[in-house]
Amino acid sequence: MVRLAFFEEKYREELCRFELPEEQAQFTGLPSDVLDEAITSGQHPIVMVHEDTPVGFFVLKMGDNLQQLVNNERAMLIRALSVNTAHQGKGYAKVGMLALPAFVREHFPEVDELVLAVNMRNIAAQKLYEHVNFVDKGIRREGPVGMQKILQYSLRKEYKLVLFDLDGTLTDPKEGIINSVQYALRQFGVEEKEENLLSFIGPPLQESFAEHFGWGEEQVTQAITYYREYFSERGMIENEVYEGISQLLEMLREEEKTLVVATSKPTVFAEKIAEHFQLSPYFSSIVGSNLDGTRRDKAEIIAYILEQYPTFKKDEIVMIGDRKHDLIGAMKNGVDSVGVEWGYGDRAELESAKATHVVASVEELQLLLKKTLQLEQQK
Repeated sequence: MVRLAFFEEKYREELCRFELPEEQAQFTGLPSDVLDEAITSGQHPIVMVHEDTPVGFFVLKMGDNLQQLVNNERAMLIRALSVNTAHQGKGYAKVGMLALPAFVREHFPEVDELVLAVNMRNIAAQKLYEHVNFVDKGIRREGPVGMQKILQYSLRKEYKLVLFDLDGTLTDPKEGIINSVQYALRQFGVEEKEENLLSFIGPPLQESFAEHFGWGEEQVTQAITYYREYFSERGMIENEVYEGISQLLEMLREEEKTLVVATSKPTVFAEKIAEHFQLSPYFSSIVGSNLDGTRRDKAEIIAYILEQYPTFKKDEIVMIGDRKHDLIGAMKNGVDSVGVEWGYGDRAELESAKATHVVASVEELQLLLKKTLQLEQQK
């Protein structure tokens, strides 16, 4: 795991060995080019460290001359970002940038915005910053080697009410759901391969049976009855918690965030699953659909939760899930969303559903949600 650290002399030798491909070197400086100047001018050299080895570098800067970029005296500039060629392609830059907001909140509490300038021709860097949620508000300026975009990241937002989808987000329910669907289908004399049923993970069952088989309401209702026969006896526990989830929930609890499960699965089953896998203590409530088929749409479930927690502002709330239904439900309720790639929706699905953020791992989600970064925990 990459962690961020203030520059120390022990890092100098390795930083001075950094190399960059020519197509990157035209847009940024090497650590050896900017390190001493940054130190003597009171700026803050920051090192991305992986297993005690410097793998990346950038400089944080505050001052009056930032006014030419943004009209905010509490902004902080990120400049001279580089990742050593030997360590590129491993996601270190993305993880480092995801860790940066929490790092700045901890060490520079007066700062409320991060700002950077990226060359219009530096497409790779632009994609990186977009993936870590920097925003282009249309500000442009002439830079040393061409026109630059000014990208911004507000530090004012902190999520306090965190809604988690269950299937494909907290737990991997593949075995139990597939077995339950196949059991239901066998009652109709239908055999279906596992790989053809993965779409059942996440959406409401009514929707999945109807869309997949073209069944009418009566047959769908009977299929769900059969499904629940198996699921209530065995399918619920044919399931496993994703690696790192328990640690993530513990961290969020320590930060006094309010956690709620928001699932299309019936509440009675969701509660039993959370209890079986010892997740219940982390959540203030578990909200799902009703057994009679009402309140099954994710937007309805989120709306119900918001009614139960009226003290939270919408910009303090985030929905986390692995399928488009989670993200669309969040959007319909005017709250942010995080699409997670370890479940059953791919990045294309998450991005097309307009996720506010997309993360590839539990570690990236932790960095996004954590308000203060304990550096030793990130080693």
